[in-house]
Amino acid sequence: MGTFAERLDHALSSCEFPAQEVLRQLELRHDLVISRSYLSLLRHGHRKTPSPELLKALAQTLDVSVGWLVGDDVPRARAPLPPPGIASAERIAADYMRLSTTSQRAIGHMLQMMGLAETGQPLPPPAGGRAPSPVTTKAVPHHVPGVHPFSPLEAHQARIPPQLGNLLGQRLLHLRLRVEASMSDAAAVLGTTASVIEEFEAGTQAVPPHDLEVLLTRYGVTSRPERRLVMEVARGKHGGAWWLPAFSIMPLWFVAMLAAESDARVIRGYGAEGVPALLQTEDYARAARQAAHHPEPATEQVELAVRLVMERQSRTIDSGETKLWIILRDTALYHMPGGRDIQVDQLTHLIHLAKQPRIALRINGRGRGRYHPRGGSFTIYQGPGPVQVYVTELHRDSVFDDLADVDPFLAAHYRLDMSAESPERTIDVLSGIRDQISRW
Repeated sequence: MGTFAERLDHALSSCEFPAQEVLRQLELRHDLVISRSYLSLLRHGHRKTPSPELLKALAQTLDVSVGWLVGDDVPRARAPLPPPGIASAERIAADYMRLSTTSQRAIGHMLQMMGLAETGQPLPPPAGGRAPSPVTTKAVPHHVPGVHPFSPLEAHQARIPPQLGNLLGQRLLHLRLRVEASMSDAAAVLGTTASVIEEFEAGTQAVPPHDLEVLLTRYGVTSRPERRLVMEVARGKHGGAWWLPAFSIMPLWFVAMLAAESDARVIRGYGAEGVPALLQTEDYARAARQAAHHPEPATEQVELAVRLVMERQSRTIDSGETKLWIILRDTALYHMPGGRDIQVDQLTHLIHLAKQPRIALRINGRGRGRYHPRGGSFTIYQGPGPVQVYVTELHRDSVFDDLADVDPFLAAHYRLDMSAESPERTIDVLSGIRDQISRW
């Protein structure tokens, strides 16, 4: 048998991360704050065995059993983890968000390889004769071009049914972990205790509206549509929304876009670089997202995105309740992702859509006298609430409703409509482009 101090010293010495990181994990995961000097005193036997709460937290952080840590003659290893699927979505998210960016990227690569294995697809060939390395030596941001719009974790979480009775609590937990704030940090801005934050996140105590506003500010949620959406979900406004299960796990900007799209009665759009999601065939949608992830396969992330695109289409176009007014730049049709068959099928699909009474589809060509706005694609949602604009970007997209920002996009869409080919020419232009591509 050994003493607690001896076992703690052994565990810290063999731990894969330094003592300072142990202290950080204690604060983030268990809301326990101890000093480095106190940990040193425990390690060298100058302090007695700590409280049961701290003892358990140390054992979990160092990945050893409590009995072994206090000196009992028991196995060092902790008890086996529950079978896969038992852990909640927020528990997985909490563990993932505490990892380094290098570890996050490695896990993302692992999930992508697992997705390929499950579908029986071969692994991608090495580029330049060298095996691809999933781990970079240089730290990368949480959102990088290869994981937009969904990170590997978010794609994996989508398989796990959310706790529909605690969507707000799960959302608050993810927001707090994203900014690496402890429960005590969150409690400090409210003038309360960490146990109250824990109850908020567990869904056992309602979050007062004022406290919710304060927490959103602390967690860096500054977008007005995103804040409004969280407040509305807290009030139970969107109880029957099809996108509600995504509220707790998907990026908040993405859920805000889904909500705006779902409520819209008129959707105006401009496709500068590609065909907008609501007009894509399934094969085009898959090819476009695979191209955005190149050279990584990202199978699970791509399939999640494609599934959501198809669901969005069924809720807007197939329902027949929403009018679409879309303008496409012709260069986006000449330079489409995928092979020739995918491109021809996409153009055939656009011709079919152009014949539907609730879809106004126009083509903006090249040459003098054409209006080509600065920037890229955008979408305008007009419904019972404020007009909202959705803009795609490299690492995350944006939804905003400030009138000073919305008006230029409305004006740009009107100018694009005047610049584009007449409605009577749409099918002829699309057919001409399809014929050209068919001969390539």
